[in-house]
Amino acid sequence: MEALSRAGYFVLARSQVDVPLMYAATGFEMLMSGMGTGAFSVLLLRMTQKRFSATQYALFSSLFGLPRLVAGPLAGVVVDAVGWPTFFIVSIACGIPGMILLARFVPFGVREPQFTVEPPSLRGRLSPRGLLARGIAGAVVAGGAAVLIAATLSALKTTRTVQGAGFDVGAALTGLFHPETAGDALELAGLVIVALGAGLFTAAVVAARHGAGWEIAAEETR
Repeated sequence: MEALSRAGYFVLARSQVDVPLMYAATGFEMLMSGMGTGAFSVLLLRMTQKRFSATQYALFSSLFGLPRLVAGPLAGVVVDAVGWPTFFIVSIACGIPGMILLARFVPFGVREPQFTVEPPSLRGRLSPRGLLARGIAGAVVAGGAAVLIAATLSALKTTRTVQGAGFDVGAALTGLFHPETAGDALELAGLVIVALGAGLFTAAVVAARHGAGWEIAAEETR
């Protein structure tokens, strides 16, 4: 619903200055946001177990709110590269995968969705070298994706703002790794931080997955 509300802002971005239209677009977004938040809160409550409902609800709401915090700074970069109308169209398209996943877990017309929790499986513990290798792999994959996205956005911005310039990702990659201004150096440092954070997150998730079940197994053997 919130993704659909961007349609009003797309119309607003394509029109001249129109205060009533701005009020209408903002009101439509608030209406869709309220409806979506209400339905989403009920879904989170359905996903929690009664014994741990408060803890799980707090954890779920925090996790699902994290993408919005991460996407905030990135949105400005995307707008600078493609412009407001294209940004709103892209934001609408980004809501489609979420709707598909929602239909997968909560089919249309089902009033009481049933969620089952699988028991933790006992996996072999990883050695420190194996954990380090997976962390490095996560950093390389995330860092490479971040660099490619940044170069693509830079090439799109050049195509939109420089008359006669073509879409050249290679030149954007070269400029990315050869910063000329403080802003370029800060962007490169941000990409390095993203890669390091992704590596640490990957290592933490892998360690948690391979460590899950050992505590239960230890309790059962007592």
